[in-house]
Amino acid sequence: MLLNVAQKASWSQIVGGMSIGLTGLTAVGLHLRQRELRGHPVCASASQQLKASDAVRGALCGGDGGGASVLVNGPIGGYIDPSGGTAVLTLPLTARRGDTTGRGLARVEAEGAWLSRKEGFDDRWLLRHLEVTREGAADEAPTVLYSLPPTAPLPPWAPSRESAVPHDLRAYFPDFSFFMQTDEGRKVAVALAAVVAMNAAAFAVLRGRVGRVATIRPVESALKIEPTPKIAALLNRALTAAQPAGGGELALLDGSCFGGGVRAAAPAARRGAVVAESKAEVVALYAPLTTPKDLLVRAQHAGGGEWTLTHVGLQDAHATEDALDGVKDADPTTVREAVSAMVSRAPNLLRQGGPKV
Repeated sequence: MLLNVAQKASWSQIVGGMSIGLTGLTAVGLHLRQRELRGHPVCASASQQLKASDAVRGALCGGDGGGASVLVNGPIGGYIDPSGGTAVLTLPLTARRGDTTGRGLARVEAEGAWLSRKEGFDDRWLLRHLEVTREGAADEAPTVLYSLPPTAPLPPWAPSRESAVPHDLRAYFPDFSFFMQTDEGRKVAVALAAVVAMNAAAFAVLRGRVGRVATIRPVESALKIEPTPKIAALLNRALTAAQPAGGGELALLDGSCFGGGVRAAAPAARRGAVVAESKAEVVALYAPLTTPKDLLVRAQHAGGGEWTLTHVGLQDAHATEDALDGVKDADPTTVREAVSAMVSRAPNLLRQGGPKV
């Protein structure tokens, strides 16, 4: 199915389909990330403290905050780094008191308790900084509920306090300044670009291979030889002569010699078939193997319905495709002569005069 898509679809369709798939995967990944952040103890503890704080209600609704309720709604931004022992989350807040509604953004910084513990291991997270900034009051100092000196510095990808990008968008993506301002970020950006480029190049090569294979299928179909017991015996004797002396075993592709079965040649699929050039007393043919190689055979008619092997060779399936691709628009006689010449060019693996079959 993938090969058919690569062959028939236009580049715009391929790019569009890949974009839709990537968008879907990204959406699923972002949804799972939001679930993970909301369910983390750092987020749960900070949310509880923010909802119970009079200072937060007062900062968002004014006054002493009495009678106001605070909700954490909207996408959670930031990161949680268990290996580094630091976490920074940004939580959008909405406070309501009667007809008054106030919005703001909370920032919580936390550290793993194990960073400051000299003995044993403590897997708890300690909230060391919590502040709230009212929406539309960027010039005002944030309301800090508490703040302790850090044990470990924040990494470069920690969300910045100032950005022209709205929080609802920033929350879903890392701080892009990290990719430009740090060596780690530049390495990540280069690696991502390399992965995209390699995948695009591999797909372009695959598309080219599939397209070329499709052009030579009619050539093979026109040259296909109907299977006979003599042809089967001839191929089997040739296969025996071509077996490597150092180990390993060659095998004809199931069904490809006598039924034109499907032959899989990495990285694309090619129609397997026995094709031949037949000239009076000589037959030259090739048959695909289970490996990405083709068995090349030439035999001389010995009379009485018998054939004598005179030439046995092996070559990569790519070389066979190159030969057929060069004569895909030629007349049948020229195609048969090209197959005969291709067989003759292959090194002869026969140790002595071939047996009769």
